[in-house]
Amino acid sequence: MRTPVRFVADRSRFEAINMSVQGIPLSVGDRELFLDILVQREALYEDLLPGQPNQFRRVLFNLKEIDVYQFYTDVKLCTSAFMQLCTADCPDDTWSGFKHQIRRNHVSSMWFPSTCQAFFPISNEEKFSKLRQWLVFDSRMNFRDVDYGDRLEEEYLADEGRLQNLHYDEELIAELRSVVSFWFRDLDFTKVKPRFGPGATATLRRGSSFVEKANELIPNDDLLRICDEVFWVDPEDFLPDPSRTVEGSDWSCSKIHFVPKTPITNRVISAEPTVLSWFQQALRSVFYRYFDEHRSEMHISLRDQERSQRLALLGSLHGDMSTIDLSKASDTVTIQLIREIFADRPDILYCLEKTRCVSTQLPSGRVVELAKFAPMGSAVCFPIESLVFSAVCMVVVRRRRLHSAYAVYGDDIVIETSLFDDVCELLTRLHFKVNEDKSFNNTSRYRFREACGIEALNGQDITPLRVPRFFQGAYRAKQFSKNRRGQMSALFPEAIVGLTEYINRCTLTTFETLRSVLHLQARDAWWYYQVLRVPYGTEGPRPCIICLGDTATNYKVKHRYNRSLQRSEVQVLTLHVRPNRRPSDDLDHLRLFLWFWYSETEDRKEQLDWLSASLGVSADPRGRTLTSQDIDRMIDDNVITYDGTAHASLRLAWVPC
Repeated sequence: MRTPVRFVADRSRFEAINMSVQGIPLSVGDRELFLDILVQREALYEDLLPGQPNQFRRVLFNLKEIDVYQFYTDVKLCTSAFMQLCTADCPDDTWSGFKHQIRRNHVSSMWFPSTCQAFFPISNEEKFSKLRQWLVFDSRMNFRDVDYGDRLEEEYLADEGRLQNLHYDEELIAELRSVVSFWFRDLDFTKVKPRFGPGATATLRRGSSFVEKANELIPNDDLLRICDEVFWVDPEDFLPDPSRTVEGSDWSCSKIHFVPKTPITNRVISAEPTVLSWFQQALRSVFYRYFDEHRSEMHISLRDQERSQRLALLGSLHGDMSTIDLSKASDTVTIQLIREIFADRPDILYCLEKTRCVSTQLPSGRVVELAKFAPMGSAVCFPIESLVFSAVCMVVVRRRRLHSAYAVYGDDIVIETSLFDDVCELLTRLHFKVNEDKSFNNTSRYRFREACGIEALNGQDITPLRVPRFFQGAYRAKQFSKNRRGQMSALFPEAIVGLTEYINRCTLTTFETLRSVLHLQARDAWWYYQVLRVPYGTEGPRPCIICLGDTATNYKVKHRYNRSLQRSEVQVLTLHVRPNRRPSDDLDHLRLFLWFWYSETEDRKEQLDWLSASLGVSADPRGRTLTSQDIDRMIDDNVITYDGTAHASLRLAWVPC
């Protein structure tokens, strides 16, 4: 293993390479991040193929320019070619077979595929997992300053146009309607729990205070009717001021944002109107509770991915379970499909229709009428799409008159291999697109399955190490500074968390070279000597770094046994974030909002607990409703702080080990 210092010299040579995205030069921060990734790939190559010449390093030294978009497109095509090759009925695990397959997949350049030659032939599971690790290592890394907005907006408009005039098979819809109506036979809307989501809304940015959001809870007649006739609650117990109403539907417009997802694409997120988000979260609470109570019947568990992972692992061992993944699943569930399958439950349909956005505004300013039911960003998007896909599986099971142990989590479906083709056929008839590169039903030599974050091969968990999405490299970590109060800025701990979690993941593998390089990058940051020095970190041939949260691995940290909680604990640096509490122009709004939470209701204890978790306010220990004087005292005593700042810091704390 070469010393990490040698990689510093190599990185200096890589800086001579011109780097761009489709002809546009990378920003300084993204260029430094990509250089970090190249060095990490060089280190990973030596960890995967110890003792062999570093082909990746040799190739990089001969490159003069890299188009990052084309590079990651080629990596994606190589990954697809490799999986097609090895999961075929008669797998061709030779280098010549791989070269033939990548030509069929139209890989534009051979410089990256040539680095895969030393991994062939794929003679066993270990070599399979090593090559997959090499291919997908940085598939989830994202650039902060690369904008694919124009291309994504064109794709978004094309997809919406395709959804406008879809038609569905009446016989299939009748079967789906029967399943959905039976499943929701005893749905109870009276246990709704409205709340504000953590993200931005159509009119407020992320981090806006609860008071600001409460001021925008202005319903229309349809939402008030939902309170009266569906939720069976008094609007005064559901909304801070139900006397304020709005007419019309122009206000029901969301805003589309493109956020980083992978090196070659962005994720489409919808920021919903505040009042609709409030009602969507209420519906979400009902669906989540109901799915939990009927898990064995509906095969949906939205709070736990473990069942899907277990079935995928089992399927890779015996081949009797297969995994299905869908492309753009949430954007393909149309409002027309929802209207048809919920036709026998007008109460549910009314709630779903009146709490969805009828239009959205694209980043260019163009407003588009939505044919999809709910985009990603709506609180009901995930539970409803899970319901639709589970209902499709149940239709197939009913037709076969079987009992199946399938599982659905969003668009991740794990189904019996004997039902795989039938489920894919019905999904296609409903105009969904099965992602063939991520759907696996083979029973050949290499039985690979992928679902809910786990990758399994022949009964073994081979989930590869990936660069975390929020990893921003050493350059950006160096740019952050402390404010005048000595507190670390809001983004600074995020950079530390990204780097630290990355190193912790390497600790669980045998990638010692990669781990040493990452540790060296951490030492280059100015904060290393302030928060990561001995005894919380150590230097040497096996460098360590202090770990955050319950992922502690450093043997030098202090240990203790907490008798009160009956658990072993270690003292480590943890991330402490103070929420953004901006001052309100009118404290009466704050009093009104807090009074709303502390009002006398049958569900009052849960509301108190909820308030404690949401606002960081301790519930009154005497169990009585707070008066205005109590609220004044809480504000004066800084129990509730609205200091106008949002900051985070690293603190020593005892956490379970």
